[in-house]
Amino acid sequence: MSVPFFFEEDIMFLRKSRGDGDYTTEEILKRHETMLQEQAIKVLGHKIDEKNIYREIVSGGEEDLTNRPEFLKVLKRLENGTIRHVFVYDLARLSRQGIYGAGDIINAFLYTDTKIATLTRTYDLSIEYDRKFVEHEMLNNNSFLEYTKTILQNGLSQSLREGKYIGSDTPYGYDKEKLKKEKGYFLLSAR
Repeated sequence: MSVPFFFEEDIMFLRKSRGDGDYTTEEILKRHETMLQEQAIKVLGHKIDEKNIYREIVSGGEEDLTNRPEFLKVLKRLENGTIRHVFVYDLARLSRQGIYGAGDIINAFLYTDTKIATLTRTYDLSIEYDRKFVEHEMLNNNSFLEYTKTILQNGLSQSLREGKYIGSDTPYGYDKEKLKKEKGYFLLSAR
């Protein structure tokens, strides 16, 4: 009896959040791709083929899986059971959806025996320590995101209470005046 041959592939997933950093989206994705290709050469001995690279741009870590078409393609590829590794810049690029989104993603990697390869380490979720570490990181990423959003919202609310204008475009008929010795503007009455 012959054993069936399964062709195994390795893929790369690049995710960029809108508005994080001073570089353009394309520059950041290209930098991450370059670093991950170097990692692929170390781990596999070759680069990841272009047809196996998935790029996604989302607005922050808030999107649920249904709003992430490229990542859904990655998960679909995992279902086939032929993917050995998914190369990703860091674990936070997979999900910031908390326990439910993270649990689904972790299960997809675990049950298909797919490794997660980052710049610093390759995670094998069949190893309990790796699985617990990935779970912990994904939950911490979500907690950090929620904390950051709360801090930013508190600062925004305080600026509004102080009468500062926080918009980028001045409403029709108004001028804005730069605050002395601090960031921001006051909105002045009609022109």
